[in-house]
Amino acid sequence: MSTESEVVAAGPNDELILLRGCNGSQLARLQQHNADPASPAPTEAEARAQVGEQPFGDVIEFTTDPTVAQRFGTGGHVAAIQIKKKYLTKGSVSESGWLCKATAPWTFLDSRAGRAFLV
Repeated sequence: MSTESEVVAAGPNDELILLRGCNGSQLARLQQHNADPASPAPTEAEARAQVGEQPFGDVIEFTTDPTVAQRFGTGGHVAAIQIKKKYLTKGSVSESGWLCKATAPWTFLDSRAGRAFLV
């Protein structure tokens, strides 16, 4: 997994590994999405508008912090993707977040058990 400092220092075509806590349907979207290599990185306005958005929309937030991914993995999964820096915009600072468009090309790498809701 890429660290926050590695993502910051990365060049546009450097491949980075990021995480996201998600539920089963979100995991399926990460595994099988329609990628567009011409997809731009989200704008700053899109990044600000995304704050607090848990479900996937036009923009998806990932993290460099495994504890954040685990905390948001209440749907049962933590997913790992590989993506080029040119598709990313900085997201939540407190959550080590990085945003990309839902159409950005990434490679789904793996998923692990997240944190399940307590009953």
